[in-house]
Amino acid sequence: MNATDFAAWLGALTGSLALLWDIFKWLNSGPQLTVSASAGMKIFGNFVPEILRGKKFIVVSVNNIGSNKTTITHLLGEYYSILFNKLIIKPISVFIVVDPAISRIPHVLEPGEQWQGLIEQNENVENMIRTGYFYCGIHYLFSRKPALKRIVKQNIIETQPEAPHA
Repeated sequence: MNATDFAAWLGALTGSLALLWDIFKWLNSGPQLTVSASAGMKIFGNFVPEILRGKKFIVVSVNNIGSNKTTITHLLGEYYSILFNKLIIKPISVFIVVDPAISRIPHVLEPGEQWQGLIEQNENVENMIRTGYFYCGIHYLFSRKPALKRIVKQNIIETQPEAPHA
């Protein structure tokens, strides 16, 4: 192998690696959202509207760890009676939250930004959590599927001591 052959092979290898790197960057570009959800939350403080006092909520937090902004269009809940339905069939029940209380929708979520919304944890929602597979999350632009997080029944806080109103 002479120097010309070596240079040709080296150029072909580095060009191929550069192409693979560009494909990897393209596949991982755009918004990448992580969703977390906490059940059994109550809101306390001096400026909490009376309508929210004493109720339990699921707090849904969404972080954009990607490179582009996106727009959150819906806060939602999905219920499946068995896990197999999530893989094959549509959910038994789907609902959207019109007013997530602490944030407005639609919301432009910039890279590195966090958004939070509330789902009231009423008797119907708690029943869905106890009897099946309950997911909450968001719909956003650039994706046909929602970003979801499952709430498991171990995360439901049955009795909470009342915290003093500040």
